Amino acid sequence: MNHTKVFITFLGILISGQIFMPVSGQHMNPVIPGDYETHSPEDTLAHELGKSDSTETSLSDNIYNLIYKSIFIDTTRRRDLTYIDDFSESQNIFIPFTGKRIGKIYRRNVQIFGGSIHDTTEIPTTGLTNLASKIHIDTRDAVIMDNMIVATGDTIDPFRLADNERILRSLPFIHDVKIIPIVSDDIEDVVDLIIITQDVFSIGVGGSASSPENFKLNLYERNLLGMGWEINNEFHFNAARSPELGYDGKFFISNISGTFVSGLINYAKLYENDVLRLSLNRSFLTPQTKYAGGLEVSYKRNYLDLKDLRKLNYSSLAQDYWIGRAFQLHDASNRKNLTISLRYYRDDFKDRPLVKPDSNFAFHDYSYFLSGIYLTKILYFKSSLVLGFGHTEDIPYGYNLNLTAGYGNTEFEERMYAGIRLRGATFSDKFGYILGTASAGSFYDGQRMEDGVINLGWLYFTNMFNLGADYKLRQFVSGSYTIGFHRLNDDQLDLEREHGVSIFDSDKLRGSQRVELSLQSIVFSPWNWFGFRFAIEGFLDVGWIGSNYKPPDVEKINSAIGLIFRLRNDNLVLSTFQIGFAYFPNSVAGSKNFNWGFSTSEPRLLGQLEGRKPAIIPFR
Repeated sequence: MNHTKVFITFLGILISGQIFMPVSGQHMNPVIPGDYETHSPEDTLAHELGKSDSTETSLSDNIYNLIYKSIFIDTTRRRDLTYIDDFSESQNIFIPFTGKRIGKIYRRNVQIFGGSIHDTTEIPTTGLTNLASKIHIDTRDAVIMDNMIVATGDTIDPFRLADNERILRSLPFIHDVKIIPIVSDDIEDVVDLIIITQDVFSIGVGGSASSPENFKLNLYERNLLGMGWEINNEFHFNAARSPELGYDGKFFISNISGTFVSGLINYAKLYENDVLRLSLNRSFLTPQTKYAGGLEVSYKRNYLDLKDLRKLNYSSLAQDYWIGRAFQLHDASNRKNLTISLRYYRDDFKDRPLVKPDSNFAFHDYSYFLSGIYLTKILYFKSSLVLGFGHTEDIPYGYNLNLTAGYGNTEFEERMYAGIRLRGATFSDKFGYILGTASAGSFYDGQRMEDGVINLGWLYFTNMFNLGADYKLRQFVSGSYTIGFHRLNDDQLDLEREHGVSIFDSDKLRGSQRVELSLQSIVFSPWNWFGFRFAIEGFLDVGWIGSNYKPPDVEKINSAIGLIFRLRNDNLVLSTFQIGFAYFPNSVAGSKNFNWGFSTSEPRLLGQLEGRKPAIIPFR
């Protein structure tokens, strides 16, 4: 007996048919001539449900077909999980139009469920997805146009159009974007642009839980009224803390009135901590961006637990300002930039513990002034099924060389600072993608180096492998090496990692030197349920931590083996849902041999090539 069939049939009898009645997709604009293939009438859901043969099917079969096909979206026309071959350079599609002039610019939005930027024809939706589409407010045309860096009359630069696709795709309320040049029939050497966008359903929920007494719930709207405004509400509960409840709220605008300046207001009351933060920031989005900068002011109030069980209230006011100027080297296709940036940061404490020159370094008032010089060359390729589940992903490659210098002042001393960081990435159809980072930095008080750190990191992932007709496999290898020296505040590294489950979470695993290695195999399945896709990851993590005066001891190497089940709907703003299970063959005394966890996350690649704000190399 088909238990799934029986269950769905029974469900249909219990639930009002008005909720699940099949409907055709929302009305859409006419298909662009010569753009994509069209659907035949046989492809529509209404037609499929209208086909019945009473002589061969029972009433239960008809009810089953009705309910099943009104909940599950037909994906047979798009069985392949990817639309993009691995390592497709972003600018290639626009190269044939180089030098032509931009005529009119059109915007077209496809429906969030059932639609696709790769197939703009109307395809079946369901009663549930149609209801969600009615609740959803489409991104306004003005918001999309505010994020355009090309305009009517501009000469087409393939890299600039590719950058504009990437900028639109990076918006948290946009699922995918495609810019299509159409040669004008009326004017020679003029190309019209069609901007095809697809929103995500912007209302989301997320969180994590380690036990019924310690969990986090996140409720957010990332496209309020279609204006691109984000409201994020995070609720915390921890029975071991006082008070047990905590709140963290954010209001964020990614692009204020087309200036590409983002704004953030953040208020948090998390257990013993209160935070109020305001910031404005403008990044170097493209090689043509000349100016960038930002400011941030934050007030924090905390309660410090002392050894005699008394609590001491302390607070701090931090100010952070930076500005940068980029100079494009050679022509636009070279994409080399030389950037000069300046930054000033200050943190003042009040109602703090007693401070001395040789104690309580974390509570010293301090400020620093940094300058940075950056040489960058950054390009992008388009791929899919790297961190996402099928939408277009923009992966950077190139290099970023950064030299940072400055000085820092505390209440008791002045120190100079110097740091160097190199990040580079490349890819090949033969071996895949590899990214590496190397950085070192330290303060100098005139006699010795202090608060120094050296860090190496790497990431490699393979091309996509086909497992049978429908499954896809990608392999990842990543790792890092970090060592600190003369750390004044006795801060230490740890081995705690998140893989959908906490890895190496132990107070005993702390030190000033760390080695990490992670092997991951991710299988993407073709399953599609309500638009949710499924992937499974197998991982092996190896880590060692200890003193910076000793080489790694083989007997103290920690390892973890586990599985992670991931569920994600790229048409929703929801984070990736993860359930992880891990086994620790040589767990530290007093810690678990087995652990599991549930969380939501936004997976990110190791490091980023972008970033031209002067910063002290972190020890973490």
